[in-house]
Amino acid sequence: RLRLDTAQKSLISGLCYAHSHAVRRCLALMFRDGLTTSETYHHLKSEGKLTSHQIGSAQNVAEMLYKRQLEADKYLNSKIEDSIKARKAAIDSGKRGLTSLKKQLVSQQTLASTLSPSKTGKRLKAYAECLAKVRALSEKVDIKSKWLKMKESGLEHKQRQLTRLSMRLDEKRVSICFGSRKLLPQIIKRLL
Repeated sequence: RLRLDTAQKSLISGLCYAHSHAVRRCLALMFRDGLTTSETYHHLKSEGKLTSHQIGSAQNVAEMLYKRQLEADKYLNSKIEDSIKARKAAIDSGKRGLTSLKKQLVSQQTLASTLSPSKTGKRLKAYAECLAKVRALSEKVDIKSKWLKMKESGLEHKQRQLTRLSMRLDEKRVSICFGSRKLLPQIIKRLL
């Protein structure tokens, strides 16, 4: 690690802040306001705070960040689409399983009603076993129904997420987070 005095540390901190600010300004001017590279350069040069090399570096970093985030969003878009397909398949399979469980439950309930003591005149062992199966199947139906509701809710969330991301991609907008206000001093502290 470099051993720097307080003045050197504050100088490096100031340069890092100026570069970070310039990158943010380039992102805003180029990709939000739609200015060209040369218009952005002249706009930042007219502010008089940065040299031409610093502006060029900030523009390069801004373009790199934008393109990287755009590719990451495209990748995320494809992953969400795959996730939606898988979730739809799981829901379809779950619905078929729930239908099967409900049919089994109805047949067991029908069997239990024919074996009931009111019809046979005595309590049979088969009736008790049938009631146990009815209880078990009822629990499975409840669990499967809750699972399906949860999966359908998750599917709706994924579809909303995909819609928002697709709209952002259509507009060629990206969301870039530079971190909190505390992040830059932490990074500088680690470097020094």
